[in-house]
Amino acid sequence: MRVIVIGILAITSLFAFNNIYVPNYITASENNRFNQWVTYFSNCEGYTVEYKNFDSFKGGDNTIQMQESRMASDITDVRDELGFVTVYFDWESDVIFYIGSDSKSELDYCYFHKF
Repeated sequence: MRVIVIGILAITSLFAFNNIYVPNYITASENNRFNQWVTYFSNCEGYTVEYKNFDSFKGGDNTIQMQESRMASDITDVRDELGFVTVYFDWESDVIFYIGSDSKSELDYCYFHKF
């Protein structure tokens, strides 16, 4: 009886721990263009891609909306200059953004593009 209980516990724990190691897909957006951007940055060296809620950055003078092509080149420039860049995404809002400083000041700005 004890062997059966230990066997059941072992099998149950395998299912529980197996779900922990299943990779979390980084996008849940229905916007294909947004998903392509996230996939691109995820697969390139020098980029870190993290989920972050955009509402925490939205608003204020330090939040700047950019055109898609301009933002892509700016992110590449930051990566080339520093060797890395963190690109944040909010799949509920289909927003990609990054934090950077203006060359004229020490302030950090949130540059974003909404798809």
